[in-house]
Amino acid sequence: MKKHFASAAFFSLISKGITVLSMLLLTPVIIDVIGKEQYGLWVLILSIVAWFNLLELGFPSAIYRYATLHCEQKKYDELNLYLSTFLLIFGGLGIISVLLLVLFAFNPGWFDVVGENSRIFTLAFCLFTLKVLVSFLSHIPNSIFVASLRIDIDEKVTAASLLAKLILIYVTIESYGIITLICVTLLVDIFANLIKVSLAYKLLPAMKLHPKKFSITIFREIFSFSKHVFLLGLSRVLNNRIDPFIVVKFLDLKSVAVFNIANNLISQLNLLVFALFKFQGALFTKKVAKNQSAEKLYNIVCTINIYVSLVFSSCVILFAEPFIGLWLGDEFKEAVLLLYILSFTLVVKPITTTTNQLLLAMARHEKLALVQFICAVINIFLSIIFIYSYGLSGVAFATVLSNVLSNVILLNYILPKYTNFNLILLRCKIFYSVVNLGIISYLVFSYHIMKFVSSWTELLLYSILAFILLSLFNLIVFWGQFRETYLLIKR
Repeated sequence: MKKHFASAAFFSLISKGITVLSMLLLTPVIIDVIGKEQYGLWVLILSIVAWFNLLELGFPSAIYRYATLHCEQKKYDELNLYLSTFLLIFGGLGIISVLLLVLFAFNPGWFDVVGENSRIFTLAFCLFTLKVLVSFLSHIPNSIFVASLRIDIDEKVTAASLLAKLILIYVTIESYGIITLICVTLLVDIFANLIKVSLAYKLLPAMKLHPKKFSITIFREIFSFSKHVFLLGLSRVLNNRIDPFIVVKFLDLKSVAVFNIANNLISQLNLLVFALFKFQGALFTKKVAKNQSAEKLYNIVCTINIYVSLVFSSCVILFAEPFIGLWLGDEFKEAVLLLYILSFTLVVKPITTTTNQLLLAMARHEKLALVQFICAVINIFLSIIFIYSYGLSGVAFATVLSNVLSNVILLNYILPKYTNFNLILLRCKIFYSVVNLGIISYLVFSYHIMKFVSSWTELLLYSILAFILLSLFNLIVFWGQFRETYLLIKR
């Protein structure tokens, strides 16, 4: 386990690092080639495609849980029955998604896309039908990696595919513009998923899938688990993907581009934090399968995530102004204030993610889905209200409020209902992190502390220094958990 843990964490960090690097290197190039408006169009296309995750109806969480349980108990015949049932489920949902995608492709006006942009919109959706279908079926090999605690295999393939995207887009973007983004994304993703299928069969030779093994009894069991996860997935998509639609409806595609710059930076940092414990869901499920308490594991994962998130978010706030200026220029200076606001989601979102994984492993996610859905609706409602008075900043503020509300409800009402975990110290650490971040935000916003940074060299040196100092300063509060983490990895 120790070897796989370290490998999974390392390659997960590598893949997320390549994602961040790709964003930093390619975003200025892409905007320079295709323009601010078409970049906003690309963000809108990806946001719409992401909505098709809803049609998964919560089944991915189910397949990961059941695959882990049956692998842990070495019941491979039953595992094949479940996987064969999932094969038909995902195949059918994928075909439905393709039909809907084609419908959207020829109705760009539904999304306020007109002129030359409408032709690009139609082409992108027609090509992405294959990508969406393959992404549905990819959950089967992914479940084998999760169940075997070999997420490192998945991350290695992901890292290689991200690197291929980076190189191909950089080399061809000037010749083919936005068509490059569409074709490279499609081809690389399909090829990566084919490799994953091959590696999954090699990892688990006992896996034998056949449509005749479909079981209506198993389907009912899966559906009973997944119906609540569907609401959870809907909530997640609403929270993560609704903002571009609100912005384009009330503002324009250029505003979508500005908002996405800040939101994407925060999202990638959040994924970077999550990368350290990406396999936490499988670990929680194994604890449940062995009827062991997950309290210590939960507190360790949450504490480490808070610590890393606090250091990252503090650095984001300190260097947002010089970074955006050097990276994209004054045309995107509005993204600086958005980064100040959205940074607060970094210290609360990892806790929500970890709590979700724990409750899903325990199959205690009914109330969880309802809470997340209500918070998502509040986010939409507040975004629409605030955008009239505060523009993009209002949308960012609504996002933070909904995330904080979700976190408060989970730790104070939902988790205590199903566990007897002692959460006092964890709540104190979250409170400390939010207050700490608030003080830094006030000082930076009021006095522009890092405005004197005027070159990439200075930015790099000062950010490294700030990262070290912030890490050491906050280490006092979080020190006790690092020994516990080491012992966990050693076991």
